[in-house]
Amino acid sequence: MQDNLSHEIFLRLNKNNNSLSSTISEKDVYSIIQEIKTYKNETTADNILENQEEFTTLFFNAPIPCFIVDDSFKIEKVNNYVEKYFKKINTKTNFTSFIPKETLETFLNWMSYKEYLINDLEINFKCYDNSTRRFQIKAINHPINKHLYFFILIDIQQQYEMKENLQHLVDKEMKKSSNQLEMLKEQSRLASMGELIEIIIHQWISPLNGIKVRTEFIKNECKKDRLDKKTIENYTQEQIDNINHLITTLKEFRDFLKPKGELQCVKLLKLITYVRMLLKDVLVKNNVILNIDIDENFYIHVHQNEFTHVFINLINNSIDAFVENKKRVRNIDIYTKKDLTGFSIVFKDNAGGVSDYTLERLFDRHYTTKKEGTGIGLYLVKNIVEKIGGEISAKNISDGLEFIIHIAD
Repeated sequence: MQDNLSHEIFLRLNKNNNSLSSTISEKDVYSIIQEIKTYKNETTADNILENQEEFTTLFFNAPIPCFIVDDSFKIEKVNNYVEKYFKKINTKTNFTSFIPKETLETFLNWMSYKEYLINDLEINFKCYDNSTRRFQIKAINHPINKHLYFFILIDIQQQYEMKENLQHLVDKEMKKSSNQLEMLKEQSRLASMGELIEIIIHQWISPLNGIKVRTEFIKNECKKDRLDKKTIENYTQEQIDNINHLITTLKEFRDFLKPKGELQCVKLLKLITYVRMLLKDVLVKNNVILNIDIDENFYIHVHQNEFTHVFINLINNSIDAFVENKKRVRNIDIYTKKDLTGFSIVFKDNAGGVSDYTLERLFDRHYTTKKEGTGIGLYLVKNIVEKIGGEISAKNISDGLEFIIHIAD
């Protein structure tokens, strides 16, 4: 091995008219020192000293900064390339004086815990012009003197800046994507508000008409002086019932739109029953039967208002499909099932299903089959489900479409 090492050094120093900068790379220097490190256990100190002249030449002319320091990090020797970054260094200068305070502890831990035997370290160094530069530092025990170390510094400032710039671009794009998602959520929220206003109007029409008709009746009866106490009491109670219905409707939708930041432990049956209550008039108007088969003690951790939106969206989509496909029998089933990895919420209808082309794009942003649709409904449904660690999928079944929301334990 001695002859091989000596020959290796000789070739690297003399190849191409001794042009070290073109023949010696960081890997070359590191591999030679690693060979010397291994060589320690296979030969004697005298044999290593026979190669000292060749190694000294390699050390001093290597095209990267190289240091030999003692176990208190005082510098014993440096090579010629050190001057490029640190100017002339007096011996016994402490190596740590070039390391900024904020990263000094990292370096000391790396050395004291002997992590240098496993991994290189990337830290900043203070250069002679007061600039800070990023280096990859390699540390190797001296093959003869156990109180000395070889430190090799590889300038990675350019790669570091590229990495930082890339991270900046990634963060910028992530923020942009996040902002777009928030805009989509706001758009969806406004669309939901529009749908809810339509539902409120529908639910208000009947009691308002009742109030109008009964008020006109009372007015006419008053003109004819035919009002009696019982008629007035009946009228008053009817109007109180109608007004209470109006107030209840407003409260229900106000609660739905009220923002809630943290995840809540929600009884799933209660949540879906609440959705059915919100949409009861729409379901009745379109002759849709909503079947719910969920255990009363089944709980789920969700953002309640957002998860309510999931089922409002799915139900509204089914209603649109029932109308479009002119289905006479209209059923929606919602139930849960347990499996080895968690549980699933199954939502299915008998509205006729969708084409394979649509099925593949069902959760894509801006994809819609509706003339007035925005295509963000199911995209945001998917986002809401994924935000709580779940997955949603869809498939055609014999007479309709089935959605499965799976949440792992």
